[in-house]
Amino acid sequence: IHNLAHRLKIPIIEIAADPLSVSIGPLYVNDHLSLCFNCVKSQIKQEYYSSDSCIQSLQQARLKDGRQNLGKQLNSYQNAPSLSIMSGLAVDQLIKFVTSCEKPLIIGKRFQFSLQTYEIKTENFKCNASYGQHTFSIVGEIDYA
Repeated sequence: IHNLAHRLKIPIIEIAADPLSVSIGPLYVNDHLSLCFNCVKSQIKQEYYSSDSCIQSLQQARLKDGRQNLGKQLNSYQNAPSLSIMSGLAVDQLIKFVTSCEKPLIIGKRFQFSLQTYEIKTENFKCNASYGQHTFSIVGEIDYA
C-alpha cells in the first residue's frame, strides 16, 4: 500500500489505538520531497522492537492479534475512549494538511498518548538521502510559506 501511495502521490496517515494508548502519525505526504514510509521503515522497526527476544515476540504477537495471542478478552466499549481520542486528533491534523491553513504536527512525527498515565510522547523520524555526490538529511517537515 505504501509503495502504491508513494508512486501515485497519495498521502497516508498511520493511526493506532487500544484501550490503554493512542498513536497517530506519521503523515506520509508522498510528494517525493518529504519522508516516505520506505525511507523510515528500518528506523521505526528499530525504535519499536525491543532487543530482548522475549519482549520482541510479545510485541509482534500484539501486532498480529493481541487479544488472541496474549489471552486478552476485550469488549468493544473498552476501545471507545481511545478510538474517539485517536479519531479526533487524526481529523484535526488532516484538516490542517488539506486546507494548508496551519502546518500539521505529524509530518515525519508520531504522537503517542497514554490513557493510563496521560504521558505524551513524540517520535521524530528522519531519512538520509543522496542525490549525485551530495548526501543530506530529510526531516519530517514541510514549509507552507
